[in-house]
Amino acid sequence: MKIINLRLIVLLLSASPFVMQAQEIREGRTRQIARHAETGYTLSAVSPDGRKLLLSAPDYKGIFLMDKRRGTIEKINEMTGAGFEPCFSPDGRYIFFKTDDYRGVRKLSSLMRYELATGETKTLVNETRSLTAPEVSGNRLFYMAEGKLELSLVDNMSLKASVSDTVILLEDLTPVLCINEERKTLKPNGDGSYIWVSLSPDKTRILYYFAGKGTFICDLEGKILFSAGKINAPKWLNNQIIIGMDETDDGYRVTGSELVSFSLSSGRTSRLTSTPSVAEMYPLPFPDGRTIAFQTVEGKLYLMKLRFKH
Repeated sequence: MKIINLRLIVLLLSASPFVMQAQEIREGRTRQIARHAETGYTLSAVSPDGRKLLLSAPDYKGIFLMDKRRGTIEKINEMTGAGFEPCFSPDGRYIFFKTDDYRGVRKLSSLMRYELATGETKTLVNETRSLTAPEVSGNRLFYMAEGKLELSLVDNMSLKASVSDTVILLEDLTPVLCINEERKTLKPNGDGSYIWVSLSPDKTRILYYFAGKGTFICDLEGKILFSAGKINAPKWLNNQIIIGMDETDDGYRVTGSELVSFSLSSGRTSRLTSTPSVAEMYPLPFPDGRTIAFQTVEGKLYLMKLRFKH
């Protein structure tokens, strides 16, 4: 009887979505993409179906749409700031982004929407101060303008709104958790600069880099759960693994960079690359959780198929 009960407990635990199985990744097959395109692009986003990549210039000027399979690149615009954290709508029909207009010491930002089928660009918010990068959840668009949380329905979206929409925004280098119309400012590490902030795929944990201290993961209440050490540009690969880069510089330029991963289940950091002659940077995960794109310091673009070990 005791054996049967023990087996039942094990089955229940293994079926629970909150129990993490040990999972780590290592470098897989890598290939260069857009081989014949001019170099110098920066990766910005990947489409929900994983077929398209958004690229930008290193100074975030402009958005370019790349077909992953063909490697062809199409210019969408050359607007200042457009390449900083643009996002696709969940159905892949729209791209949302903000642009910046500098007038002396003043910066005015606008929120834009680009429709892939028609090529039409529409201004959603015109020239406001302190505009955050947008986020989409369900069929609702979230952003903050001049300290106020704004939500709007996305016209003609093929997805219905969920019961509870949760996103994380970054206002003045501080994370702001938004659940429907409610907002909550989080400072897990106290006052300071938070960058590279993102929500886990299951929307239960927040990943961020705290300047001068490294990468951390906290819950939705701001309680720190993990300290991942020095991992720059961290992103969620899935609910159990984050990826990023271990970058070195001489104060003026990048002298080396390797791609790394951190497993929440094991608490260990592993290298995905080990190439002293090539500086791999800014890994961008695909929705399948098994593919990443990355760039080199020279602006060459690559895809990597990951291998998993349990």
